[in-house]
Amino acid sequence: MIPRITTAQQVSDLFVTTTQAIDALSKKALEQALQGLDQIYQVLESEQTFDNTARALDTVGTRFMIHSAVLQTIEMVHPDDTMRNAAHHATLKLQQFAVDNFSQNQKLYSALKSYNQKAQADTALTSEQRYFLQEEIDAYKRNGLHLDNQTQDRLKNIQKELGERALTFDRNISQDTRSTAVPKQDLTGLSEDFILGLSEDFDRNVILGTDYPTYFNVMENCSVEETRKKLWQTFVNRAYPTNEEELAQIIALRDEWAHAVGYNSFAHLDTANQMVQNPEKAEAFLYELIERCKEKVAQEMNELKSNLPEGVMLTAEGKFNPWDMAYVKSSYKKKYLAIDEAEIAQYFPLEHTLDMLLSIYSEFLGVTFKKEHLNTLWHEHVEYITVYNGQTLLGTLLLDLFPRPGKFTHACYMGVVPTITTVSGDYYPALGVVIANFPRPLPGVPSLLQRNDVITFFHEFGHALHGLLGSTELGAFSGTNVKRDFVEMPSQMLEEWMWDAQMLKRISKHNKTGEQLSDELIERILKLKNFDSGYWVQRQAYYSLLSLELFKAGAYKNVSEVAHTIFNQTFDDVAYYSENHDYASFGHLTGYGAKYYGYLWSKVFALDMFDTIKAMGLTNSKAGKKYIDTVLKPGGSKHPDELLKAFLGREPRTEPFFKNLGI
Repeated sequence: MIPRITTAQQVSDLFVTTTQAIDALSKKALEQALQGLDQIYQVLESEQTFDNTARALDTVGTRFMIHSAVLQTIEMVHPDDTMRNAAHHATLKLQQFAVDNFSQNQKLYSALKSYNQKAQADTALTSEQRYFLQEEIDAYKRNGLHLDNQTQDRLKNIQKELGERALTFDRNISQDTRSTAVPKQDLTGLSEDFILGLSEDFDRNVILGTDYPTYFNVMENCSVEETRKKLWQTFVNRAYPTNEEELAQIIALRDEWAHAVGYNSFAHLDTANQMVQNPEKAEAFLYELIERCKEKVAQEMNELKSNLPEGVMLTAEGKFNPWDMAYVKSSYKKKYLAIDEAEIAQYFPLEHTLDMLLSIYSEFLGVTFKKEHLNTLWHEHVEYITVYNGQTLLGTLLLDLFPRPGKFTHACYMGVVPTITTVSGDYYPALGVVIANFPRPLPGVPSLLQRNDVITFFHEFGHALHGLLGSTELGAFSGTNVKRDFVEMPSQMLEEWMWDAQMLKRISKHNKTGEQLSDELIERILKLKNFDSGYWVQRQAYYSLLSLELFKAGAYKNVSEVAHTIFNQTFDDVAYYSENHDYASFGHLTGYGAKYYGYLWSKVFALDMFDTIKAMGLTNSKAGKKYIDTVLKPGGSKHPDELLKAFLGREPRTEPFFKNLGI
């Protein structure tokens, strides 16, 4: 079975601390997998059962996934470059092994296929077990295991190369530490505390990095256009040009794979087993959103253009420069809505915000969080939290929340050990890592979260709770192992708690005075709900359409031209510059492939769910229990349509989504 992680020592032991231990861990992963697979092969066809074939495959795959997840986490967060490099090479080795022994293993496919034929007449199988068999057989067909040997050999090589290039693409982003330097006098509008936390070069110029806290603070608050422009140019060229060739090869290889297994394009292959079913439906959904938001976007842009801050000029075509957008919106909020995000951040010191976040989830979901000290992990800033239901340990969460060189640059939840409840009732707790890049604490000043940071915190905890509470019979379905265009539903739903007056009041506590947000300030914050909601949809639709377009039929794409075309089709009021190569740091292109549309797709369900829960009470434990039982606990063992209908008692509706946008 999989490891049962119940103690701090076991958690520490899992995340090895030397390159030799990384080598030993990868060797153990390969040996255990080969041993488990061999046991499946040895079962005679006449003696095959769900336990000795299908469940055995799930167990072998789950154990292998845990080893892989440990290594991936080390590569993403470890402060030591040597450890990250060792983890990278070990991860690549495991990926290559997985192609040969899991996704492209004809012997394994034959064993599962022969059992599946027998299983059709087995009335004792549960619906989860039948669903697992169907999903596995379909996955093998998408990998081409039903085709001739020559095609299978080519697909095996394609998948190996894709795995290597995807790892390299992601690594190039996280390892890119480029920066720009400006004289201190060109930082007008930024706080002295923030500037003091920055480094200087030999000429006493202040170094501006591309980490999120630095980038967004400068873009929103610095009144010097040249500074914003320089940092924007640096930011949108992260991992460029190194990732341009990687992306070109990924596109070509995925296109060849799709055609080899009978699909028109990789976008068709990638969406075939999703809620949306095909890219045409995804595009129709996105274009409908863009059309319905056009009037809202026009209102937003006209209002901003009519109230430009001093020093900001539109282009000759009457468009915003991209490095001005965040500053224009921030300035408008300060001047006309009396909202200063930097001042509001004073009400969200990280530790208090975390405590309140946990207390809200505790009430809503009926679980208990315990923060404990553990100094044996990869960095002193990593927080250790155990989660209980009564006396039962549900799992452990590790929080790695501050940026540092070489660390994963985005925010994410990394599931490491899945939670499983066996048919006999044995419970295996989960282990996961929440990774973020929030503002670092400064001498005498705690980490202060912007509202968007707090929303991100709620979002990633939505994934974490899904990982903790989605305890299934089979590891392949545990937690967040759901359809990719549904996985963002729980996380985006929980973001909405930050748009409730009572929740804002409860979470907030001024860093110096200890006061909560005033009712008047909360009212002003809530008015921001629809401030730029149209533009937000446009931006999400742009990246969604880009990911679909890049993986349409055709092995060669001029990515820069594709991005330019879609940008101009999507945005009417923002200028495009050919020096923008942000696709090189668009990490979702590897993990999500053509499925970035899933954020907007699942947002529709998230807001319908939120409206229903809010009517019951945002800390109503009965609503929380129903949410766990019908949506989280089944994990991926049921189709998302079933989960939504089970909770809502009806088909999902789109009205809450558009109401939320102010349309």
